[in-house]
Amino acid sequence: VPTGDDGACSLRRGGARWAGADDRFTRAQARRAGGPVAYYPMMLGGIAVAVNVPGIQGHNVDLRGTTIAEIFSGTIRNWNDKRIRQTNLHHPLPRNLPITLCVPARPSGESWDFSEYLARVSAIFRRQVGGASPRPKWRAPKIVRTPRMTAVGDCMQANRGAITFLPIADAMREG
Repeated sequence: VPTGDDGACSLRRGGARWAGADDRFTRAQARRAGGPVAYYPMMLGGIAVAVNVPGIQGHNVDLRGTTIAEIFSGTIRNWNDKRIRQTNLHHPLPRNLPITLCVPARPSGESWDFSEYLARVSAIFRRQVGGASPRPKWRAPKIVRTPRMTAVGDCMQANRGAITFLPIADAMREG
């Protein structure tokens, strides 16, 4: 059930006794649902970060959480930034290759999960982008918005210097 009013209304009308959601109801949504809502974790899904950087093959790029947050907040704009170089001393990073974000245009649970993590590890991200959101206000000079979450991997592969996040299963399937 979406976490918007439709999910709360469905619960209130008795249309569902159990529902799945990517994030918690707000207090107002819980009131519209008819009272307290109990949350039970049902599954754990991993999110991978994938990059298309010439000279870096496979899983050989090392990015800290704070570095990823600064990329998605627009603070780090180039693959040769010193914060990326610090953790990738064994890789020749391309000079003057701008970073392109490939993100879904539509709200997604993965966007909520990923932005929640980035907001937890980086005050810069919280200040510039905000907290957890199904549609974060990403900040970067170049952002490509894909029509759906499943297209972010194709976007990343098609754009030199791109970075994206996607479900781990999709990343493994796409190599």
